[in-house]
Amino acid sequence: MSNHAPIAVEIIWFTPSEEYLADPEKMLAPVGKISSEAGMIAAKYGLDSERQRTAVWVFGWQSLAHHRRFLEGDHYVDAMLPILGAIIGPSSGLTQIVLDDSSEFLQVISCLHTQFIYITALPPHHDHLAPIVATLKRLHQSLPGCCGSSWGTSVNGDVQVGMVGWRSIEDCARAFTGELAPTIKLLKGLSRLEIRYTTLNPKPSKYCDTENCLPRPRNPEDEVTILGS
Repeated sequence: MSNHAPIAVEIIWFTPSEEYLADPEKMLAPVGKISSEAGMIAAKYGLDSERQRTAVWVFGWQSLAHHRRFLEGDHYVDAMLPILGAIIGPSSGLTQIVLDDSSEFLQVISCLHTQFIYITALPPHHDHLAPIVATLKRLHQSLPGCCGSSWGTSVNGDVQVGMVGWRSIEDCARAFTGELAPTIKLLKGLSRLEIRYTTLNPKPSKYCDTENCLPRPRNPEDEVTILGS
């Protein structure tokens, strides 16, 4: 698979259990082990920077078809058991998106801070939104402190989602009060805009040895190809 091929990404915001908070990698590792064999290319976790009782998972898949086959397969229940143990109550937000470029996505989730931008057009502005979002994408390419951005559309087609990597929260704040301010103001008049921040886990050490938190292979036959490695 090309590093520049579209990929499927699942973003889940949820209220974490105390067991999960005590050792996120321990609960996430079995999910990665099962899912990587079905086409998962990345698994990251973090806490909402502004809502510390809200956690996030970011799962990347080789394609939407790979993810759907996994959901319909025999191992889905095995993967769900640790997930159910990690979540208290219903998840506060689950979004499935198709991103344009896997290499950009992997770059973003390796940045120190990750920003999630959700843009939902308000009627009757659906047709007006595309060029404004395109401007936002272009501006991010030259912003100081921005170390990558990846954009796509939710699977049901109603939300534009951007994942942006930042060197620091201060760099992000300066961009939003500076170069991005006119575009953000315009978007707020045409859409419902939600912005969230997190620091995704750094390189795992105890349970897996890859930057994207796929399982540590037990033997050469178990190894999987990891994008971006």
